[in-house]
Amino acid sequence: MDQIFFIGGITFLTVLLVVLYKRNTNQKKVIRLLIQQNQIVRHQNEALQIENTRLERQHSVSNRLLAIISHDVRSPLHVIKGLVSLIEDCALNPDELQKSCTVLTTNLDATIHLVDNILHWSRSQINGIQSQPLEFDIFLLIEEVIHQLHTQAGNKQIRLAFIIETADQVVSNPVWGYADPVMIEIVIRNLLTNAIKFSESGADVIVQVDIKGDFIEVSVHDKGKGIAIEDQGRLFQMERLFSTAGTADEKGTGLGLAFCKELIEKNGGKIRCESVSGKGSTFFFTIPVKK
Repeated sequence: MDQIFFIGGITFLTVLLVVLYKRNTNQKKVIRLLIQQNQIVRHQNEALQIENTRLERQHSVSNRLLAIISHDVRSPLHVIKGLVSLIEDCALNPDELQKSCTVLTTNLDATIHLVDNILHWSRSQINGIQSQPLEFDIFLLIEEVIHQLHTQAGNKQIRLAFIIETADQVVSNPVWGYADPVMIEIVIRNLLTNAIKFSESGADVIVQVDIKGDFIEVSVHDKGKGIAIEDQGRLFQMERLFSTAGTADEKGTGLGLAFCKELIEKNGGKIRCESVSGKGSTFFFTIPVKK
């Protein structure tokens, strides 16, 4: 009889241990599932936070763009309209007419440049900035942009100089880059337009090309107003667009440099600025050389 009770007790304990083991195993499975669910929820929260940040940034930039369009585009258009009315009424003598035409051209150039930046940026935000890299001659591209801006520079008697000989090397021609040539053309045009804007009449704006390992470095140098140290950190920020008036009181928005940063980074390069207030600025950007 004692033996039966003993065997029964052993059996009960065995069954109890099995039940407890299974229960413990199930609890571990539940805990693992809970941990996995928590990880999923955490990742979802992080993704939502990133998306909220992106939407807030886009909303902020959109509001800034609306302010630019409502003020910085309309203002020069009103100036242009007033000048055209004076010309139509023949209310200007020859000297006044010449000066008015110069002001008219300057305002049109600035407005076209601004609208181009807005259109390119808006298209990039709708479709996403998609780089289509090709092999292209950076020398030829720079020369084309200089030719396009010849009249704008001439209005301020500014000479655009393209130098291929550096302090430590003579860069062979052509130099083949590997990037999206349309995007790089936008960047070069923006940097040259800014250099013209901030240069005094009669000054030189110098474009230079260097080879730095696997990258081409393009620099645009002017001897204009320069940029204060405390403002240099804001130059490429889309969220806090920074701009000042040019030497001929040309207006700006700061959108161009922020857009240039996006374009250069999409092509695997970097953009930076060196400037001394009152002595001029040099903007540098890099793109990969031909693969």
